[in-house]
Amino acid sequence: MKTFKKERAMLVNEIQHTFESLYTAIGAFSEAETDIQPFAGSWSAGQVAEHLIKGMSGIGRLGTKTEKSDRPLDEKIPAIKKMFLDYSIRLTSPDFLVPTSEKHDIKAQLSELKAIEEQHRGMAEDADLSLESRLFELPGFGALTLYEWISFNLIHAQRHTLQLQNIRKKM
Repeated sequence: MKTFKKERAMLVNEIQHTFESLYTAIGAFSEAETDIQPFAGSWSAGQVAEHLIKGMSGIGRLGTKTEKSDRPLDEKIPAIKKMFLDYSIRLTSPDFLVPTSEKHDIKAQLSELKAIEEQHRGMAEDADLSLESRLFELPGFGALTLYEWISFNLIHAQRHTLQLQNIRKKM
């Protein structure tokens, strides 16, 4: 197994930076503001957090069914960034990631996100990041390496961090 020291260090740094930005964006909302939708068709801050929790939970499961890959561990990241960081594109969430309209506890959500951050950090530090997960494919991109899955989650979180900042501005 290759160690990918440089990639690991960069990924761990990116995990820390991305989650810190996410916590700051979520922390800008009071409990009373958590479930306010600032305009029709928008999610509330609590719904954005729920969506991210649903999407990023259980990152470790992706490493339970893997295969050796014959391509660079980060090959698909530029295409993922191009799509998910283009804020002019309105993306549709798969049904299983759509948040509920129930009341959200922002403090509990922050706690869940901190646990998710630790799961990502653990995988980034310990897993063979070059392996492709065969448990789930990212629609439009196919099978991803573990490195790409972690990176995808960070890119996804960055997109929604900006969404949270925009929701805050509208309130």
